[in-house]
Amino acid sequence: MIADVAYGAGHAETLDLFFPEGRRDRLPVHIFIHGGYWRMFSKTDYSYVAGPVTKAGAIAVILGYALMPAVRMATIVDQIRRAKRWVDEHIESHGGDPGKLTVSGHSAGAH
Repeated sequence: MIADVAYGAGHAETLDLFFPEGRRDRLPVHIFIHGGYWRMFSKTDYSYVAGPVTKAGAIAVILGYALMPAVRMATIVDQIRRAKRWVDEHIESHGGDPGKLTVSGHSAGAH
């Protein structure tokens, strides 16, 4: 695991990377966006999602983002877009294949 990788300048703009055992070469990648009505919880609360993803042989990327009401929805949407861009641009250096990308979320994160 590599924790708190910055995808932006804000303190909440980090992601955690979880890896399957074994060699990392062009692995599928799954991004997970946590729920909480955009107002609560964090990526750490949902790190358990990484277990099934890595067991299936993929890299799990669990995103963090700022919470409302401290920021507006437009800021959160921008953060998620920038996190995805970070994955596109950097996941190869961690053994992932950005062409094999899936995304899911829970509750608000699924929106």
